[in-house]
Amino acid sequence: MARRSRACWKDTLSKAMKQCAQCGQFCEDGASFCTNCGTPLSRWPSPSAVSTKKEFLQLPENSRLKKELNSDAIVCYICAALTVVLGVFVLKSPYFLIDVIIVLGMGLGIHLKQSKVCAVILCIYAVINAVLGLINNGKISGYLLLIAGIYSVISTFKLDKQWKQYQHDHSL
Repeated sequence: MARRSRACWKDTLSKAMKQCAQCGQFCEDGASFCTNCGTPLSRWPSPSAVSTKKEFLQLPENSRLKKELNSDAIVCYICAALTVVLGVFVLKSPYFLIDVIIVLGMGLGIHLKQSKVCAVILCIYAVINAVLGLINNGKISGYLLLIAGIYSVISTFKLDKQWKQYQHDHSL
């Protein structure tokens, strides 16, 4: 049987267990406190395990937030599809393509890049559409896009806040 180097054992241990930031002791993965010094163990993985916001979003603790962002993007895709159908069959004007491009672009930015900027632009665009609908038709329209805009702003800002907290806790 080949003998493993100390570095190899340490690497194996660090993947299976949490390491105390205070004393360096490896503790069981589910442990809340270090078994050696009693220091509370972080709920986040080691800093080397996560280096980007996208990787951070993949953590099990963030699964609900990831679902929220995906749902917001899906609503944008549905709005874009509905705009295409209405534009082709009802309006019969090429100007609807501008709406489709904007909504689809913002949805992709939220979905793929978790972009706060895209979420804010989408929200502003949805408010403008609702106001124009009120002025032109006497009633507010575009509820679905307005809801998607509001929720995407909430979700992207929540992700950004958690990411900054993670970076602060791990000095990335």
